[in-house]
Amino acid sequence: MEVSRIKRKIIFHAGHMLKDDKSKCHGRHGHEYVLECTVQGAVQLEGAGAETGMVMHFGILKDIMMEEVHDLFDHKFILQHTDPRRHAMAEIGTEDLVIVQFAPTAENLAAYIFYLIDDKLPDLVRLVKVSLQETSNCTAFYHG
Repeated sequence: MEVSRIKRKIIFHAGHMLKDDKSKCHGRHGHEYVLECTVQGAVQLEGAGAETGMVMHFGILKDIMMEEVHDLFDHKFILQHTDPRRHAMAEIGTEDLVIVQFAPTAENLAAYIFYLIDDKLPDLVRLVKVSLQETSNCTAFYHG
């Protein structure tokens, strides 16, 4: 069996604050995040299914990324559960907040997203890399 990799990209918009950061990232700000997921698997050489000749259908990978990441984070504000400012932010409206158990850095978000996506992939397909671009100059990677 041939083993190949495919990559799919989606974009989402989210804000965050870093409670322990001393730079301008300490305050409220947002990004247009570019998420790329690379999966690996055997190319299906035989069979009558729609995925013959594929690792998996790009559309299925997109659907997983949209449901697990885009729907969770798009146009939301991400805060660490220990950030004292989260109570003031919650007064504005909790439907737009995503509270996480870690500092919402690009590195930590990439790792978190890795496990959200990996758990939803079909059998025999595995996630090998998540790339999360925060700005045109700043990208975090997480490898499984």
